Amino acid sequence: MKKRIGILIGLLMLGGLMVGNSYILSEGMTTDDPVVVTNVLTSEETLYDTIIANGRVEPGESQAIFEEAQHGTVYDIHVNDGEEVFEGDVLITYENQEITRQLVSLRNNLDRLMVEMEQQNDQISTIESQISTERSNRDDDDPFDQTDQVIRQLENERDAMEYQRRLTNLQYSEQEEEIAYLEDQELHEIYSDVNGIVEHANYPNEVEEGQPLIRIQSDEFWNVNGTVTEYDLIQLHEEMEVEVEANVLPDQTFEGFLARLGSTPADEEQSIQAEGSNVTSYPFEVQLHDQSEDLLHGFHVNVYFEVEAEADAVVVQASAIETVYNEFTGDEENYVYQVEEGIARMQAVETGITNEQGVQILSGLEAGESVIDLEPLETIYEGMEVVVNDPPEES
Repeated sequence: MKKRIGILIGLLMLGGLMVGNSYILSEGMTTDDPVVVTNVLTSEETLYDTIIANGRVEPGESQAIFEEAQHGTVYDIHVNDGEEVFEGDVLITYENQEITRQLVSLRNNLDRLMVEMEQQNDQISTIESQISTERSNRDDDDPFDQTDQVIRQLENERDAMEYQRRLTNLQYSEQEEEIAYLEDQELHEIYSDVNGIVEHANYPNEVEEGQPLIRIQSDEFWNVNGTVTEYDLIQLHEEMEVEVEANVLPDQTFEGFLARLGSTPADEEQSIQAEGSNVTSYPFEVQLHDQSEDLLHGFHVNVYFEVEAEADAVVVQASAIETVYNEFTGDEENYVYQVEEGIARMQAVETGITNEQGVQILSGLEAGESVIDLEPLETIYEGMEVVVNDPPEES
């Protein structure tokens, strides 16, 4: 807008007197040749306003791995700070010490059963040898020969021992299955869910209570996280398009959309912008459409949300507005110039929202009225003789 400093009320202006909002040239006053001006039309349109929120660039995905006592104790951490990992990589191995103790007992018992089976096999072999010897010594001509009775007794002993061996063998098989099952439970592995960089990796005795053992930040894409006030929250909605500008990259703009808008107040530590105690902040997350190597984790950014401010607003381009300082009231007053029968006339206007669409006119003009574009003019004043160049046509 053009801004001119001067006294408007109660003063003569270029030999003219102010009457109402217009200046009338004094009798006999002469003017130069008419100045060529261009008119612009006021329009009626939906006016948008821009909400600006502070945010910070964060990884699009991250994983924090905390100690899980139900898996046992940490046996090994397989990654180091700054290391690149991929989805599916083993990060932590837990050892369940109670299962380890059970396995020690089961393996000892398995050894004992193996010894029992070996002894039983030896006993069965001895009995088989005794049976064979008795059969070779049988005297069929001796009516008092007791060989058959001895053989039957040995065979009964052998059958009983074979039964015991089968029971022992069954116990052995059951013990082997239980050991195999517990071996799968003894060591529990934690895997990476994302591709990224290990921000830190520590054993339990190296971290404070409540802190993760491992944190991984995705290195594939970035989001923007921040907070908005309760006043802004009610004007926003998820999926709306946004623009993002990084403070350290003032000449670059990044486009995205509002992916998440929280309905639960943000913690004080999460709040990016400092607000008064009577204003509540809510978290939001913006996903960027295109990733850029120029953006880095931790960059502070401004997020621009374009919201509908008013429907059917009267709007005129900013170059048609002149702002004048009134020394009597100490206020800045806004004016436009209109052409009446070849003469420039000042018209006071009340303005509202100013953005890239133009300036909202709250009073003083109606949609469709013509005003002079002041941008190409070196000077203009009330009562100046003008000629309109290519007057605008209403669409």
